[in-house]
Amino acid sequence: MKIRGSTITDVARKAGTSPATVSRYFSNPDMVHADTGRRIEDAATQLNYIRNRSAAATRGQNTGTIGMVVPTFESSIFAELIEHFTTDLSALGQTVLIATNHYDLDREVQAVKTFAEHGVDGVILIGGQHDPAISTLLKARGIQLLCVWNLPQDISDAPDIDVIGIDNFDIGHAAATHMLDLGHRDIACIFGSSDGNDRAEARQRGIVSALNARGVVPPAPWLCQTRYDLRMARVIATDILKRDHRPSAIICGNDIIAFATIWAAQQLGLNIPQDLSVMGIGDFKGAADMNPPLSTIRIPARFIGQMAARRIMDLINAPDDTPARHLKIDFEMKMRQSTKAIGR
Repeated sequence: MKIRGSTITDVARKAGTSPATVSRYFSNPDMVHADTGRRIEDAATQLNYIRNRSAAATRGQNTGTIGMVVPTFESSIFAELIEHFTTDLSALGQTVLIATNHYDLDREVQAVKTFAEHGVDGVILIGGQHDPAISTLLKARGIQLLCVWNLPQDISDAPDIDVIGIDNFDIGHAAATHMLDLGHRDIACIFGSSDGNDRAEARQRGIVSALNARGVVPPAPWLCQTRYDLRMARVIATDILKRDHRPSAIICGNDIIAFATIWAAQQLGLNIPQDLSVMGIGDFKGAADMNPPLSTIRIPARFIGQMAARRIMDLINAPDDTPARHLKIDFEMKMRQSTKAIGR
């Protein structure tokens, strides 16, 4: 059962104005005096008021609508997640609203507010790094929250939030361990940008931890971050590979960076893996069809999407005192031909 949210009348009373003025402000703020508008905004924020565009939601009923915010539509792995999440929910008669935040947490807040305006029953977010205002808003509206993709290292980091995900620290550690076990010691790393992306940050910590534990400390120019952008990643990889001392291996924060690294190496006349071993993360579409096929770590996006669909419905239909669960999903090493042992 949804919690009754604050109404226009509540906002009007707190702001010291009329419900008609509040309604007018949210429909056309230019028609309301600036001072009055500020009072209305302050009152709405304090009361966690959100315009609810769903007639069903105004009566405390489920609307059969669920919102999901993903970082981007451009990544094939998120497309796989969305496909199986929406397919399973559609079979249950649910409607899914999808938005992107482009790794911008402020944009994510706006997307969630829009979902709340439409009276969604639940919200799915990627990762565990989010503005605390989201959790506060959703709790005030009785909207269920489920985070997927990144399992927190410590359950105390998200004690009241359901999570379905992989341990990205372990993924990074496994990627680095693979390179070390092949005998590589001259290892460069091109990480994904950790700005607004706790998955990239956790992978970076895992990679560095594994390297340092084996006494490998890459020089600063060999430790770089980039957005998940082919052109930018290729420029960074080229810069590393054109230096006088070249690494024998590069660990990449995801497959997009790995694709760009292989292309950069081949443009410089290097052979993969004879001259350079390259490791990715994700097992994106096309990774197995690269020349050579990319060694990477498979993130089971399909399974995560299916589990997320099942769990959000459980949460929507569960009693309010149902304890949060953290479900760990296993990843899979995919050792292909872009990596090889030193001396072989």
